[in-house]
Amino acid sequence: MAAERVLPSFESLSSINESTLYVVIDAYRFSSAVITAFEQGANSVIPVKSEDQLNEYVDEPNMLLGGEPSRGVIDEDRKVENSSSFIRKRDVDGKNLALNSTNGALRVGQLLDEGAENIAIGSTINARALGAYIREEWSEDVRLIPAQNKGAHALEDIAGSMLINQYIEKDRLSDDMLSMYRKMIERSVIWKIRAESPDVTDNQREDAHLLVEFNSSSIIPLYRESEFQPITWDT
Repeated sequence: MAAERVLPSFESLSSINESTLYVVIDAYRFSSAVITAFEQGANSVIPVKSEDQLNEYVDEPNMLLGGEPSRGVIDEDRKVENSSSFIRKRDVDGKNLALNSTNGALRVGQLLDEGAENIAIGSTINARALGAYIREEWSEDVRLIPAQNKGAHALEDIAGSMLINQYIEKDRLSDDMLSMYRKMIERSVIWKIRAESPDVTDNQREDAHLLVEFNSSSIIPLYRESEFQPITWDT
């Protein structure tokens, strides 16, 4: 069962089971951004599959809207980016967010379209808390789905999936094991073009470095009634 939990990609899902918990891992952007939003006091996060769909929420009160940092037609006073570092600098306390992303939010939308009823958000930053929640509270099947970068190989998502899987099996990991996952992420393309390159924004660099802040959050976003809402799981 442990080996079956971690899927190589969304496309490897053969079918959707209503009783299965699906965990979407888009570690660099969407997953960590959603977790950070709840850390900063957001009420809810609505995953939006496409930028055009953001228009459906323009008239909603108390709503911030946005997505990928390179895009955006939202007024600045209502804008939010799919970036943990951006969200940390933005006042999201008490707000609802409609958040678009090309990978994580898209995968959530695809799961919902196929009839999934139980969806959680996972990343390297909440791996231990999420693993404990699954181990202690979830008796049905679980699938860990690396969102991947537009369907391409994303080592940071695979590392996040494997790390969560380890924490489902046991509460603590050795320093050597954590070092292995850290090195795995530091070999990823996203690390090399974001954490190590001088030609990036501060937000992009900070988002990359957040990838190796393992277990820095106890927030678990769970999909309930058309939006993600947070629970806190102490370990």
